[in-house]
Amino acid sequence: MDNGGGGDSHGSALRCFLAVKVPAAVRRELEPVAADLGRQAREAGLKVSWTRPEGWHVTLRFLGEVATGRIEALSQALAAALRTCPPLEVAAHGLFTLPPKGKPRVLAVAMKDGGGLAHMAANAQAAVEGLGFKSRRRPFRPHLTLARIRGGSGWRDFAPLLTDLKDRGFGRGGIDEAHLFSSRLTPEGARYESLVRFRLEAI
Repeated sequence: MDNGGGGDSHGSALRCFLAVKVPAAVRRELEPVAADLGRQAREAGLKVSWTRPEGWHVTLRFLGEVATGRIEALSQALAAALRTCPPLEVAAHGLFTLPPKGKPRVLAVAMKDGGGLAHMAANAQAAVEGLGFKSRRRPFRPHLTLARIRGGSGWRDFAPLLTDLKDRGFGRGGIDEAHLFSSRLTPEGARYESLVRFRLEAI
């Protein structure tokens, strides 16, 4: 476990989540796809907020507002929970929308790895529940949030463009660390800072 950054030492609470960064090889393959989809969304008249490639990640556990005084205990609990988790390889494969039913609000990329991310998420869940955090309500589905759909009248024209991407691969790469991130909302979008880095070293 390494301190990856200082966090906001002046605030009383930080909006936190545990995640792994998307491998560089996946990011390189996805960036031009996201740029092209962004152009086509604008042409269709769809209002979409795209996530920044430098912040792409797979969330293992969203924690919400965490008092700065609890960060150390939280970090220690997560470090213990991830100690049995080995490095893994993930593959980005297929675009889909969330929620599964109803009006689409999120455009996401599925991340497949044979269960390693789910193991990490389950371990983290048990650890944070022991600290009083609420249970996860939804089943864990590893994914990268590519964009958030805000509205507009262009979904009917834009949706068919996703058909050829629902089964397309977007590269693969290794993951050997997880991060406790803080998230700060700005007018330009969310900014993430790694507070603690957890190395995945179990064999």
